[in-house]
Amino acid sequence: MTEAQAAADGMILPAVLAQRARLALRRGDLTAAEADARAVLDASGRSPPLVNGLLATGVLVDVLVERGDLDGAERALGSLVADLGGTSLMAPILRHARGRLLFAQRRFGEALGDFRAAGETATGGLALSPCWLPWRSDAALAALAFGEPDTARRLSDEELELARAFGAPRALGVALRAAGLVAGGHRGQALLREAIEVLAGPDTRLEQARALADLGALLRRSNHRVEARQLLRHAVDAAHHLGAGALAQRAETELRATGAKPRRVLLSGLEALTASERRIAELAAEGLTNREIAQTLFVTARTVEGHLTNVFNKLDVKTRTALPAALAAPTQAVRA
Repeated sequence: MTEAQAAADGMILPAVLAQRARLALRRGDLTAAEADARAVLDASGRSPPLVNGLLATGVLVDVLVERGDLDGAERALGSLVADLGGTSLMAPILRHARGRLLFAQRRFGEALGDFRAAGETATGGLALSPCWLPWRSDAALAALAFGEPDTARRLSDEELELARAFGAPRALGVALRAAGLVAGGHRGQALLREAIEVLAGPDTRLEQARALADLGALLRRSNHRVEARQLLRHAVDAAHHLGAGALAQRAETELRATGAKPRRVLLSGLEALTASERRIAELAAEGLTNREIAQTLFVTARTVEGHLTNVFNKLDVKTRTALPAALAAPTQAVRA
């Protein structure tokens, strides 16, 4: 980012911002992903180059789907719908994102079509690894919901084999989760438990929360309600912490179905900060102004102000001078 800002070529910065947005999304930092994606799309009122616009829009659509803002995701697609059939390697990212939107809208047949189309373009460009785009797992879940279990099994088995061969934890966890949902029963439970274990790292918390919610739902339907409640409470907490409203709502619905009443999550202390909030808090503690922080992180001053408001509330401080001590004394999120 520093080199991109210093470069004379104005095309470099939006390209790097778009890639950073995708990286933040994959790490589950929805706030940072949205900020970077919007920075690309809104920069000085100019339209970004198509390749950057496709990537940034795909990220923004994914973020809004995670938040449960399906209307906003629909609007974000805008005029780029005409470019969904492109052959660049950014086009399948946007096509895949629209597939996730269609799936959230319960338009499963159309979602399956988008996932398959994204996969065909990616495969044609030799982007075969599920680490780059887990289109087979999403297509498997769409096929399962659309009433095509054989297709679902074939796709999920193929992705799981590829993910095991490649070995990256996030890709493997995503594939295990899809395979577990397709398999169901005791085998499905085993695959979901493996997914939860594989996704235990700090950068895969959103995917782990999804697997927790799915295993909790599967156990609830098998009448193992005690364990189901524990898993679903963890999923609710993680989803709230990450700002994944759609997942939080789904996990809460399953939790209520076990007979439990979800407790209101009160996020406080250092552990409650998102990755973006933590970074901004650290820079503010070092004495940087909001403008300097914005320039350092390549975000808007308004974004910095919003993050600092959340930081002050979560750390229960009122001034910037109190941040160093608060950052040195972490506390846990609590429930009420």
